[in-house]
Amino acid sequence: MCRSFLFTVEKKRFLNYIHQFRGLAILLIVIIHCFGIFNWDQFPNGWFIVNAIIGRGTLLFVFIAGFLFEYLSYKYNYSVYLSKKARYVILPYIVCSLPILFYRVIFQDIPPRVIIAFPEIVDYSGISQAFYYLFTGTHLLPYWFIPMIACFYIISPLFHWLIKKKVVLIPTILFTTISLIFTRVETTDIVGNLIHYLGVFWIGAVTCMKRDEIFNFTKKNPFLPWMTFIVLLITSITIKIWTEQQFFLQKLALSWLLLFILYRNKNEMPVLNILADLSFGIYFIHFYFILATKPIVLKYAPASPVLLTLYSLTYFGLIVLLSGLATKLVKIPFKGYSRMLVGS
Repeated sequence: MCRSFLFTVEKKRFLNYIHQFRGLAILLIVIIHCFGIFNWDQFPNGWFIVNAIIGRGTLLFVFIAGFLFEYLSYKYNYSVYLSKKARYVILPYIVCSLPILFYRVIFQDIPPRVIIAFPEIVDYSGISQAFYYLFTGTHLLPYWFIPMIACFYIISPLFHWLIKKKVVLIPTILFTTISLIFTRVETTDIVGNLIHYLGVFWIGAVTCMKRDEIFNFTKKNPFLPWMTFIVLLITSITIKIWTEQQFFLQKLALSWLLLFILYRNKNEMPVLNILADLSFGIYFIHFYFILATKPIVLKYAPASPVLLTLYSLTYFGLIVLLSGLATKLVKIPFKGYSRMLVGS
């Protein structure tokens, strides 16, 4: 009885290192979108190098989702779980989608990637187009993640059953193999990306399940996550054979590295805590600021790759600041209800 009580208390403890990890993960999401508006193709392998270094930040978010799913699995109830996700993920997704949905439908500004993937959309009514956008997340570049992660919510009983039965090795091998074979696809393909990220979600869950062993092992080998990440980063830039697989493994190594650094750190990092608190709001809002500022920012973009990198980094800082402030402004009057509006 006592052991059970202590176990429950331990499970309810707030994991500050995961919270801060979320703050870093949102930075990777925003920075790739900021860098992505510029023309890097004018430089030899420009976009490839940029994408190798700062791309695939979504993997970190899916890893966190899997980690927290296992951490909270002791109180898992499917209907309650779906209800909370509907309120704090799906509802803010719909609310934040409204401005761009009105624009897409009224002005019939259909993204080119949508027309390529689903040319029949041009014949749909406005309401049908709006529902298509919502179910696919194709109305705003970052929003594809929500329909995809919603699929994880739907199939969550599978992961809960595996966790409850402590079945680890076989699903880890299976899901990781699937992720390596079925690499990330176009953002219009929700099912394809769901299949790809199965391994990431499950590795996040297993990492949580075995976190004590993993942290103890890493304490004894502190340079291993550094070396693993650096080697994978260098090879993903220089050896273009299994590009997507290298990106995948590299960001998994980065997750291991960042998780360990944050776990070991005992110093207060208020900036990371603030970013983590505002992370979902920044995610939902930041691309609106990118769209609003893109014309003028592109107009003054420098030609030099070094100057363009510095320019892009400055722009990235501006977008984080603007979207963070906007999220904070929503939180002030609405307080706890802001989570149902902007996710934070």
